[in-house]
Amino acid sequence: MSTPTSRLVVPDLLGLRAEYHPDQVALNVNGGAGLTYADWLHGANRVARGLLDRGVERGERIGILFSGLDWIDYAVAYLGVMTAGATAVHLHTGIAAPEMARRLDQCKVTGIVRGAATAPVPDFGGWSDTVAGVATGDGGPVKADIGPEDLAEILYTSGTTGRAKPIATPHGNLTFGRGPEGFRQLGDPKPLLAPIPLGTTSSATTTAVALSLSATIVLCSPDDVERMAELIEAMRIKSVMFTPWIGLQMAAARISERYDLTCVDTLATASAPLPGPIANRLLEMMPSAKITSVYAARECVPAVITITYDPARPLAVGRPAQGTDLLVVGPDSEPVATGEIGEVWLRSAAPKRVFLEGEERIEQAGNEWTRTRDLGYMGEDGDLYLFDREADAIRVGDKLVSSIATEGALYGHPAVQQAAVLGVPDPVLGQVPVAVLVLSGQDDLPGVREFAAEHLEPHQRPVRYHLVDSMPRGVMGKVLKYQLLKDLVPTTSVARADAEAESMFMGIMTGTGEDLYEDYRRLRERTPALLTGDGSLVLSRFTDCDASLRNRSLGKSDEWLKLQLASVSATSLRPVMELMQRSMILTNPPDHTRLRRLVSSAFTGRHVERLRETVTRRTSGLLADLAADPGADLMSRVAVPLPINTIGDLLGIPEDDRAGLIPHIHDLGLLMEPAAGPDGVRRGAAAQRALADYFAGLLAVKRSEPADDLLSRMAVSGEEGALDETEMIATALLLFGAGNTPTANLLGTGLCALLDHPDQLALLRADPGLIPGAVEEILRYDSPSQFDFYTVLEPVTLAGAKLEPGQNVITLLGAANHDPERFDDPDRFDVRRKQGGHLSFAAGIHHCLGAHLSRLQAEVFFAELLSGYSTIEYAEPPQRHPGLGNRGYSRVALRLER
Repeated sequence: MSTPTSRLVVPDLLGLRAEYHPDQVALNVNGGAGLTYADWLHGANRVARGLLDRGVERGERIGILFSGLDWIDYAVAYLGVMTAGATAVHLHTGIAAPEMARRLDQCKVTGIVRGAATAPVPDFGGWSDTVAGVATGDGGPVKADIGPEDLAEILYTSGTTGRAKPIATPHGNLTFGRGPEGFRQLGDPKPLLAPIPLGTTSSATTTAVALSLSATIVLCSPDDVERMAELIEAMRIKSVMFTPWIGLQMAAARISERYDLTCVDTLATASAPLPGPIANRLLEMMPSAKITSVYAARECVPAVITITYDPARPLAVGRPAQGTDLLVVGPDSEPVATGEIGEVWLRSAAPKRVFLEGEERIEQAGNEWTRTRDLGYMGEDGDLYLFDREADAIRVGDKLVSSIATEGALYGHPAVQQAAVLGVPDPVLGQVPVAVLVLSGQDDLPGVREFAAEHLEPHQRPVRYHLVDSMPRGVMGKVLKYQLLKDLVPTTSVARADAEAESMFMGIMTGTGEDLYEDYRRLRERTPALLTGDGSLVLSRFTDCDASLRNRSLGKSDEWLKLQLASVSATSLRPVMELMQRSMILTNPPDHTRLRRLVSSAFTGRHVERLRETVTRRTSGLLADLAADPGADLMSRVAVPLPINTIGDLLGIPEDDRAGLIPHIHDLGLLMEPAAGPDGVRRGAAAQRALADYFAGLLAVKRSEPADDLLSRMAVSGEEGALDETEMIATALLLFGAGNTPTANLLGTGLCALLDHPDQLALLRADPGLIPGAVEEILRYDSPSQFDFYTVLEPVTLAGAKLEPGQNVITLLGAANHDPERFDDPDRFDVRRKQGGHLSFAAGIHHCLGAHLSRLQAEVFFAELLSGYSTIEYAEPPQRHPGLGNRGYSRVALRLER
């Protein structure tokens, strides 16, 4: 717009826009509320005056934390902080609590201005207030004593390749080349659509751009492409800012078939490379448009490379914009020849953005060029071509493979909806490419392989393909490749004997569980694969546990039960062992396969879903009864009756019998509880005898008077491989017990986790769509079943230890679910956690048969509780029952109010 301006700061730009175009709408939110430049200036001045009245000083770091579509307050707060002479630190609600604490400490944030609907940051030592609470000034002019060299803001890198790093931006960097000369000539053309998440580098850039852009910026959610299309059609949007992830979703949703997108003449992308096939599909959907690509690194701005997308040259990123210099250099920091791959360096005359600390800041000192850490080459046509991120390029023998180019080729197949290509270690070639794909159908994979063979050179072709339902992505939609690598390249532990670690393990198994996850952490860090004195292998890392659960050289046996029953008389032991040895919980193929097949149809996801209406009605009634008795116990009034009635319906247990069976079910669990003690084990054995006698009688009734239930089908089945009498009793016992206690513990543990984390409870209230994911997080965070026990069936090597038949393997599932190599910040309870794949239902052929049923009941329970009751609080501290076999609460007294 103009030549470099020497003394402007960002608030000056807002003041000039308000002077020349006071009534022009700068920002429009989702087609509704708008913010004019005059109102923006007035609001920013009020915030600035309020901050100054609080004693905020020049250069003080103030966080701005907003969520959803709270753009107007965000823009007002952003400019208000800078108008006061302070430095804005951009935050967003998707930042995990430990990472948030790290950033606040790293940036020395003293206060936070947040959205009205945004919860305060827990345990933050400074002040925190909403825009309304801060904006106490009268809106009159505020002029802080700051210059272009003062810091305007601190932004963070995306963190897709490692920990996010802070970048400090001076005012002069943001005002460079944006003087007032052109403001008077700005018109009011068609609006520009910006689906950008708040609190990110992109939201900061978008807000800053609005200060010098002629068009109104229409802001909307980046997660709803249907709404984007509606706005384009309704508001005749001329330009659309988008990320490759948004482009993928637009193409997949085929929005042009439902909306008129012909008004769009520019599609602008800047965050990551756009795969050529996706770009081509977007151009077909919007035939009047061109795609403008801006290549830059956050720390290099305003130095940028620009191009209009050319389908014949999909990897070309263009030429330097005015005021930008470009170099492609080799390892010696000297320019390389045309066509040779090197690192891309950029330079601008603007005041530099600098890393706040660390090696990158030291590297920047005294160097006018900024490294992008991207690889590229100059083409014969004079354009820069992007090869790959330096960290993502794959070194296959003596060849370098571009993951970007390979991904682009894979997107050429119509079945490929999402693709990520990574380099994994190879003992011969160093690395080989592996593709992670989301396909429209798993049957399409052979066609994708053939397509890749036709369009890629041999060294570029993925050697393996992994199909997933979704990709882990950052806040801007970039694939978190480091997370995929955790799954694709598991590291294994090396087993060893360790007397102190064995003592820790025994303390875990027989202790109260009060500091369970801290104890797990200590054991996992000290000896993640422990060989005990009796030859057992104890595993506490996710990778090791998961691999063992799926290893067919391991199986179930009665070894654990023999250890548990060592204190019980032989007379009591014999009937317990006879039943358990015939149960699918302790059998292996082929018997396990036969037993499971005969009952598994009743527990499929489709069959279980038919129970939702009944479970919902029952849950609603139980909660109403609980609410009518303030201080009543959730466990005895809801958490236990709900699953016992659900599994009772499936099995065909008469309703009048169910309540009387509850004490036996509780005691039965003691047979698998390490901390039960002799008395507890004897109670468990007695409970098993009582339940076995009950089911023997009930099965006899079912044979003579069959009904539409699972026990009747078992009793009268004449199909090949049908269960004999002992197997039927053992199966009924297993299904009834496993269908009760784990689900009851899941409900109690889950509610306590939410009450102990009110911010997560608030998230579920605000968005019930998070409930299924929250159930998975509850299962991971505090699993009802904390360990599993296997026996070696044939010689096998695990964690470097050669194991022989008869040796035992103990997988600490709760420890695996808190492994930081598998789950980011694993001790944080986060209902929006993207990483699934916990081991709470085990894995492999012994994966929990009733997992679908347990999940459904939990989803219904939390949905009914949160939608029906505005007040949910403890009436007294909850009481845990000790042990690992069935971890949960014995009493959770509540007060509920509608």
